[in-house]
Amino acid sequence: MAALPRFIGVGPVRGVAPLQEIAMFTLPKSVRAAVVTVAALSAVALAGPAQASASAGYVAYGDTGTAVKCVQIAVNLAKDVQAGVTVDGVWGPRTEDAVRKFQRVVPWAVGENGQPIPLDVDGVVGPNTGDAMLDVIAPKAHEWLTTCYYALPTSS
Repeated sequence: MAALPRFIGVGPVRGVAPLQEIAMFTLPKSVRAAVVTVAALSAVALAGPAQASASAGYVAYGDTGTAVKCVQIAVNLAKDVQAGVTVDGVWGPRTEDAVRKFQRVVPWAVGENGQPIPLDVDGVVGPNTGDAMLDVIAPKAHEWLTTCYYALPTSS
């Protein structure tokens, strides 16, 4: 491989490989700016929003917003829970109790042996509880499915 030219006054750029460093400093300023902009936008696009579906942040007591509305819809629709909580997007004591009941009676999945795999009864909506809630929401409140998919934490 041919020796790479050294640029006087140009030291190493942190996080940039030597070949990339040389390429950046030999490009015109306007092209370098475009490359940096594209790289920054790519990093943001790859990282996704702060609350991406797989997984959105956990939802728990004291939280407010769309994710809590999804939780409230799920606990109201779940056959063995039917909590009757107000869908107001504010997680208070009634929502907390309903989530714990949901976690006790609604399985996360069915194992290879055909037995239900229970949820952890912790009063927190994490990926497994989020999956179970989406399974309840999908057939009964399909108009909320997309919103809740992006708001609730899930395993996929």
